[in-house]
Amino acid sequence: MALREEIFKVHDLPREMVPTPEWPAVDGQVYARCLSGDERDKYEVYLANQSEPDPGAGEDTRRMKPGTTHLRALLVAMGACDEEGDSIFRDGDLVQIGMKSANVLERLRIAIRRLSGMDDDEDATAKNLPEAPGDSSSTDSPSPSDTLVSEECSAS
Repeated sequence: MALREEIFKVHDLPREMVPTPEWPAVDGQVYARCLSGDERDKYEVYLANQSEPDPGAGEDTRRMKPGTTHLRALLVAMGACDEEGDSIFRDGDLVQIGMKSANVLERLRIAIRRLSGMDDDEDATAKNLPEAPGDSSSTDSPSPSDTLVSEECSAS
């Protein structure tokens, strides 16, 4: 078999169980999965679009726009799955996900970022972006496009 076919048949999106004791009915059933390359690109484009130059810092420093929301929810929607790797969440779930325990969302976010190789990311789109906006309570800003939570999540 050709190298190309060998690469395409490999399931290379590792996943791991994330404790969710705050959700006792599903504790032990929620997994974080590595984002695909396209999913990571979509997430990073969203982050870049939600940032702006920071006039009080260095010329390459950026900050999140005031009122930016759903950063954790978007990443969790893209990378939370069941034991088989099928997505848990659907398009349109970002507001509801964002209303769940920040502790659970943070554990999932950390695992998804680590599995996706985002912990040591020096990519220009993510450089100097905070992990979360300073004011996540604002509901005045528009939600990210639900198309970012792609059908690819469940196709993996």
